[in-house]
Amino acid sequence: MDRGSNYEREMKQQSKANTEKKAQVFSALYGDCQERAFEQTVLQETPESDLQALWQGLILPTTQNTVEGHPFRIIAPGWWNKLKGPDFINAQIEFNGKLITGDVEIHRHNRDWFHHGHHEDPAYNNVVLHAVETEGAPAAVTQSGRTVPTWVFPPTSQSDLDMKRQISRQQCGECAKSYAFRNPALLEHFLDIAGDWRIREKERRIRKRAEEVGFDQTVYERVLESCGYSAFKKEFELLGKALPYERALQLGREDKMALEAAYLRLGGFLPVEWMVPDTKAPAHFTRLVQAYEQYLHPMESLGISWKKQAVRPANRPERRLAGMAGFMCKVTDRGLERQLDFLWRQPVSVRERIDNFCALFGKNLSYWANHYTWGGKELGKAAAVLGEGRARSILGNIFVPAGLFLARQDAAGSLLENNVHELFRTMKAEPKNNVYESMLKWIVPPGVKIKMNFRRQQGLLQLSADWCERNPSCHNCILPVFLQVIDEGAYQSVFDSGLL
Repeated sequence: MDRGSNYEREMKQQSKANTEKKAQVFSALYGDCQERAFEQTVLQETPESDLQALWQGLILPTTQNTVEGHPFRIIAPGWWNKLKGPDFINAQIEFNGKLITGDVEIHRHNRDWFHHGHHEDPAYNNVVLHAVETEGAPAAVTQSGRTVPTWVFPPTSQSDLDMKRQISRQQCGECAKSYAFRNPALLEHFLDIAGDWRIREKERRIRKRAEEVGFDQTVYERVLESCGYSAFKKEFELLGKALPYERALQLGREDKMALEAAYLRLGGFLPVEWMVPDTKAPAHFTRLVQAYEQYLHPMESLGISWKKQAVRPANRPERRLAGMAGFMCKVTDRGLERQLDFLWRQPVSVRERIDNFCALFGKNLSYWANHYTWGGKELGKAAAVLGEGRARSILGNIFVPAGLFLARQDAAGSLLENNVHELFRTMKAEPKNNVYESMLKWIVPPGVKIKMNFRRQQGLLQLSADWCERNPSCHNCILPVFLQVIDEGAYQSVFDSGLL
């Protein structure tokens, strides 16, 4: 099959079917706003953190004293971290009149710091306060050798503490208290341009990586990492380097079973002999081993140590790897770049375009649709290996910025960029996560309703990364004032004029 000529013929047909449209570009206004705002304010410097956080806090405006006798005030208790690492990230505490930003760890007893191994974990080197329920020895010491000040919670019942936490979770940031955020139209518009900026930032990262390894390998890596999601992102990244795009494409063209066998073998999920005693190996396993012997021998496992205790069975890495193999087999005909370019240029409705993208992750009717593990109990109902939620996440977070990249490489890319933006601004929001829920409570006052979609959700995450996560006390933050000025000065005409 002459894949190239087929592709060119399909593209000519699409060009004839398409009508001229006004380009709907991704706005750069948020970046302009951000740059001008940063010129007028100095945000507190804080260490980088990959951890998602949920605002939770108990602000004590009066001066406290550490066990060591240091006076301090809790300005902002930080973001409540639900993942690995310190309990609170980027807390802001005034020690001896000096504002310090750092992490906080909370325990019942001092000794728990050592029992949990924090003294050997560099992730806890930025802890600036160890808050405990009962005083005791020894004092907490970081892996870098620094002694952490200790503070003992004031006597209070657990019910009182729970009540205070619930109240504090309902409190809003300065933006929500300002007049600007009491105008839902302004908030929605600002989230729109912040969402556009977030996609532009993702496109820039794709462009930078593509300069090093090419567009296909870059998007391939992104999709593979997304299949691993947060729990296995690094492990799937290793797999993407061990089995690069060109080799994966070659295997998929030769035998789709060989591609799945390669992923599973590298991940340590494909032994050459059936491992469940007194049971017959399923046909799918047998065909994978045959493909391994024919195309891959003597490929060995990478020796990855998978931590699966906290993972839902449906999200186990072997199932996600099978789903990635299925996706790659869907793009073997044209190749990844041409497949995405083709789907973005098709003269179809947004609904059809979304369906066409999601079809790349179509239903997997193999062994994994009915099992979570080799030899595991058969499911009562088939479950998607890569469900619609994951497919839409990949579409919004990877294929949209990748589509913007393709449009920016095309001298006549206005139609393509319009198609990308049209889909982006009409996509439904992803399921809520900690940052999303926390930010909604933080910047939207009680009683104010805003319409959320994927674009505005991206904007919300951008605001969190640029402003709130770095400065949870709102100390010296220009954004509330900036938004109020926009609101009072007919923000729409200001945005449209490009004067910002």
